[in-house]
Amino acid sequence: MCKKILKMFFISYISLYSSPKKNPERNLKNKENLEELKNNKSKIKEKLKLKMANNSQKKTVERNKFRVKINCAIVFSSIVFFLIWRFFRGTLSTGAYVCFTINALFQLGTFFYTYSISRPTYKNGELIDCGSDLSDPGLLDFIHDLMYFTSIIQIITSWTLFSMYMYIIIIVYVLFKLYSMSKSFGGLGGNSYNESDVPRKEKKQKVKYKSYRK
Repeated sequence: MCKKILKMFFISYISLYSSPKKNPERNLKNKENLEELKNNKSKIKEKLKLKMANNSQKKTVERNKFRVKINCAIVFSSIVFFLIWRFFRGTLSTGAYVCFTINALFQLGTFFYTYSISRPTYKNGELIDCGSDLSDPGLLDFIHDLMYFTSIIQIITSWTLFSMYMYIIIIVYVLFKLYSMSKSFGGLGGNSYNESDVPRKEKKQKVKYKSYRK
């Protein structure tokens, strides 16, 4: 009987002292590891977002380069065609020079404007800003229309100077654009209501509440 009691006591003593003790240093290390994992996850997410943004910016840069090349080909080919055609025909008069300068000012002004706003900025070989997207609707659409239309006029003036009357179409187009823009801005205030109508409705509701009380 005593042997059994001694065995039980010995087993309980060993189990108490052999059981793993709580180690505060290990718990701190585990917490630090968890925090590091969370920080790494957040960093990975940020890197992925930056990569996605860089990829989209690179695509806009490629689109802008292609659009600038097309604009350059249209503008300068029309200018060169006018000069060569008029030179070989011997019709480079003062009126032709005046028409040429007017068309060229519109063409080159719109071209260099679109080129300047679409230029990307790099720092240490990395893309920081892709510039304005030339395919965006709005003002850029109007500028490109003006560029292409004046290039067409430049080509037609190689044969006749009466093509300058086509600027009337541009003036009408500009007025139409301004009218549509003013209409869209003016439509924002179309939902206004008279504030004088509000107290009348409140008075009617008060009268109804009084009749129910009676």
